[in-house]
Amino acid sequence: LEELKEVYKGKDKEKIIEEVGDLIFAVVNVARFLDVEPESATHNTVEKFIKRFEYIEKTAAKNGQKLDEMTLSDMDKLWNEAKMNNFNKKNEK
Repeated sequence: LEELKEVYKGKDKEKIIEEVGDLIFAVVNVARFLDVEPESATHNTVEKFIKRFEYIEKTAAKNGQKLDEMTLSDMDKLWNEAKMNNFNKKNEK
């Protein structure tokens, strides 16, 4: 991660791509070490993202807001609400 931070400062796209690739490779190896299927973990993350973004869209529409007119801060608040709603639902089970 430190290497990625360093090359990012330099703005050299090829070096950034190389370091991102190294980082992805390292994460896959950590997953293997922990006996986690990287594809399943990625799928779960994508599903979470979709649900949270749908929450943002629905809540914004309910409040009469358009996504392209919202600030990142406003979207972050809704994102965090979506995370908490999901957390609370998991704890209710």
